[in-house]
Amino acid sequence: MPLRRAYCVKEVYHTQASGARFEVVMSLQQQKGFERALVEDYASIAKAVARVDVRKAECRNEEDQKAILGELEREVGLLECNRLVIGLVNRALADQGRAALGRLPTAERGSSTLMSNLGLLLKDQGDLRGAERILRDALSTKREMLKERDKETLVSMNNLGTLLHDLGDLDGAEPLLREALEGRREVLGNRDPDTLMSANNMGDLLKARRDLVGAEPLLREALVGRREVLGDRDPDTLRSVSSLGALLQAQKDLQGAEQLFREALNARRKELGDRHPDTLASISMLGGLLHDQGDLVGAEPLLREDVAASREIHGDRHPSTLTSINNLGLLIWKGRDDPQGAEPLLREALTVSREILGSRHPETLQSLNNLGVVLFTRGDLDGAESLYREALTARREVLGDQSRDTVETKFNLGVLLNGRKDFERAEPLLREAVAWRRRELGDRNPETLDSAQRLCHLMLAREDRRSAEQLFRELERPFRDELDASAKEHGRYHEETQALACNLVVLLRELERKRDADALAKSHGV
Repeated sequence: MPLRRAYCVKEVYHTQASGARFEVVMSLQQQKGFERALVEDYASIAKAVARVDVRKAECRNEEDQKAILGELEREVGLLECNRLVIGLVNRALADQGRAALGRLPTAERGSSTLMSNLGLLLKDQGDLRGAERILRDALSTKREMLKERDKETLVSMNNLGTLLHDLGDLDGAEPLLREALEGRREVLGNRDPDTLMSANNMGDLLKARRDLVGAEPLLREALVGRREVLGDRDPDTLRSVSSLGALLQAQKDLQGAEQLFREALNARRKELGDRHPDTLASISMLGGLLHDQGDLVGAEPLLREDVAASREIHGDRHPSTLTSINNLGLLIWKGRDDPQGAEPLLREALTVSREILGSRHPETLQSLNNLGVVLFTRGDLDGAESLYREALTARREVLGDQSRDTVETKFNLGVLLNGRKDFERAEPLLREAVAWRRRELGDRNPETLDSAQRLCHLMLAREDRRSAEQLFRELERPFRDELDASAKEHGRYHEETQALACNLVVLLRELERKRDADALAKSHGV
């Protein structure tokens, strides 16, 4: 990769800092080399960009090297300088790709691999809308010029489908990914690398739709096939390792997920380096999993590494960086119980997510909900309510009224309104949350029991004792079993067990079951 010379790096930085125009000029031979890489060896581009590191810039004279790097460190910092340089390199590569496409005869552009891979380049750089325009044009042209089941048409279907998935348009993505998978099975066979790619992409989409049963056989097929056909260390195999790990995490098989995430991360560090986008994705996934397992000591350094490297490699306005910032914010908030420290990260993630993904993207809506919970925790009820209402309206529109995410926001808004003594507006929201969770998660799920307990308190506050007693009778056994399970796992005097016991004692007393409440309080020391 160019820009290994310290003098060159210095000039690039000062060009950017002065606001002057920056342009990469390639010789004819270099243009052909880049076009060849874009068409024949696309993966080499990401590897090359990941190796750009001004801290390793060279000079023939060691003293000059120290002087230049010292100057850059003092003026801007080498990390920030690296971000600037990588950002300029990425823009230059995109410009060179567009120029290369422009040099093709008009009749050849739409059906060219160059056009498809330029779309992928923009997607990987975070320019999802720019990528969408190119990939839609590519698919449209190939449908007109080639057969529906032509190999290149299927490539374009897959590319556009995965992009729409990234954009949060799951309804638009699914028919394209299904058609690509079916076509590749028919034309290429089940063990062709392209077919296995489609199986993995389709599995990822079904997981995003929470169809874990439908996703699992596809993701297992893709991983087994890629191990056999490509080998354990191939980048595509490692993507399947990560995808199956994410599915296991969603299925609450955290031990199985951790094993796969560690396999992917170790291999990617070795094969691709610490700063390759695939490696950063693995760092993020393992860090998030360790957080879920309560291993904050293991999770925090990974998530901080991910944020720092993502800002450097992708820039602040890339979808992967947003995910990294969100993950670190959640750890600081939930893991470290520091909502004040988490708030600026979650605000940044929401602001940029609105700008680059749009107000209706699932990631934006999750950011709305997360920031709302943090504001609620900090006592900013007006700010939290505004975010909850925006998130609820959008989630109903985008995901439907019965989506788990929509129900989560109903519950959060109901809890807030209940805390404000606005029982009339809170009750229907909490009733909907309890009904959905009992139906979909079961009576013994902790989320079900938490929401049911809150609804009981609300009913009692509204003097609807009959409804509260009925709901409690239906769930008393699960409430007690949850407490017993916590005592068995953590001990009777563990803070989690004590909190469950205290909540149950309070509810029993409000229900005027003093004898039961006193017995429970005595047995658990609350």
